Amino acid sequence: MDESAKKTAQVLLDFYSGFDSSKDADEEDLAFDTAITRLEDAGAFSVEIDDEDDDDVEIEITPLLIGSTVAVQWLIGQLSAATDYSEEEILFDLRHFIDGLSTD
Repeated sequence: MDESAKKTAQVLLDFYSGFDSSKDADEEDLAFDTAITRLEDAGAFSVEIDDEDDDDVEIEITPLLIGSTVAVQWLIGQLSAATDYSEEEILFDLRHFIDGLSTD
């Protein structure tokens, strides 16, 4: 795990903390905007546009994927160790929860 991925994981945790404790939409928007800026500063993603072809855009998100995956893996491992649920059962329940979320 490189430094960008570590910083990304920390920013994601800070985002969760700020978003979770927010009381209204303005606070949620501020937490989101702050997280995006900090993710960019951490090198979580980069965007390159081809000078010759504006339709050719390359987005690099490896640090974002690694940082979020490590955090989720750790949390699932901790939850599994603290309960009688296997990691697979926890993932199944998480998928079920996500599937049940309303969409806008």
